[in-house]
Amino acid sequence: MSRSGNQDDADWLEQLAGRALGDLSTGEWDAVEATLREQGELSLAAEELERTAVAVAMVFDSQQKAEPLPDKLHKKLIFDADRYFANQSMEPSSPASNLEHDVVQARGEETLNRREAFAWLGLAAALLLAVTLWVSSPSDVVRTASVEQQRERLIEEADDVLQVSWTAGKTPFQEDVSGDVVWSNAKQAGFMRFKGMPVNDPSVEQYQLWIVDPKRDEQPIDGGVFDIGSSGEVVIPIDSKLRVIAPDAFAVTIEQPGGVVVSSQERLPLLAVVQ
Repeated sequence: MSRSGNQDDADWLEQLAGRALGDLSTGEWDAVEATLREQGELSLAAEELERTAVAVAMVFDSQQKAEPLPDKLHKKLIFDADRYFANQSMEPSSPASNLEHDVVQARGEETLNRREAFAWLGLAAALLLAVTLWVSSPSDVVRTASVEQQRERLIEEADDVLQVSWTAGKTPFQEDVSGDVVWSNAKQAGFMRFKGMPVNDPSVEQYQLWIVDPKRDEQPIDGGVFDIGSSGEVVIPIDSKLRVIAPDAFAVTIEQPGGVVVSSQERLPLLAVVQ
């Protein structure tokens, strides 16, 4: 496959974009793969575009729930694209020139197709940087933090955090289970941590957390039904169904699938008492 000139470069980049996005026809795929094998230095561009595919997919797949780009950033992206394509010295009637017009117009209408957008981002480095920074904003980092990281953040940031170790309940497990509960009343959030907890079959039985809070109610508060899929260390978020006022203890029971509204506490293997 010959690539001599800006038009060929633009066509080739779009084909690489299609390869990264997985929307090439069988014939297109074979042709691109043959060229990559023939000219080894082109594999670097293909790898870069595949890494970029993650960012592009995040932008388009989250369109329905993501906040729109700020107007100033949107205008800057269009300006950067115009400036980049203007420097390519293309003939007005060339396909690549048409690509510039179509991409900019489509971006203004927010109707870019995935391959055009991907090729555009590969060409315009400034645009790629701006979109990447937008996708990786601090708020997104918080939303995608692991449960373990969220637990550590709660311990570090909450002034009123409780941290209570698990002890054996009235019907303990055969093997020792360690771990703890962390809870913040101010944030109404907390986490359970277990190590050595028996793995359960959700179709047969599930674990359920109860928060004992006499100031709130005589009956324990439902803290959520959960499963354990590993005997290693596991962190589970607490899902309190009511606002907690002053917890005296946390208890784990074993219940029927889906949990119960009021527990008989016949199987209560773990207890964490607030001192």
